[in-house]
Amino acid sequence: MLSGPLTADRFGRKFNLALLTVILTLGVVLEIVAKSSPVWLVARLFAGWGTGMVQTGIPVYISEIA
Repeated sequence: MLSGPLTADRFGRKFNLALLTVILTLGVVLEIVAKSSPVWLVARLFAGWGTGMVQTGIPVYISEIA
């Protein structure tokens, strides 16, 4: 949740949405292919990072569109 507003202010909301999509996709793919605990931990960190960006980015983007 800390990195979402920083990237949104610097690069824009649409870039932020694209970035969080890439981060969440990377987290899901890593969780699927994880064979060891450290890889799974990294996958969960990426998933948590992407979820935090979703929580800060999506409500602001929806309010701008509405």
